[in-house]
Amino acid sequence: MYVEQSQSILFFPKRNKRNLKTGKVPIYARLKIDGRVSDRVVKGVHILPGHWDTGNKVVKAVDPQSQGF
Repeated sequence: MYVEQSQSILFFPKRNKRNLKTGKVPIYARLKIDGRVSDRVVKGVHILPGHWDTGNKVVKAVDPQSQGF
């Protein structure tokens, strides 16, 4: 990367990819570098949609899988 490059990372649940057995959704990371966008799944991280804090864009502490993140 060079000095003038702009970058950002945003985490979000992909609600349309819900697992029908467990009801959980995967967490995705949106990488944006100089206006180019790429969405990538965070491997192995699935949560219930109600455990996502939309205001702060993080997993609420009530989800046992969020321990240690």
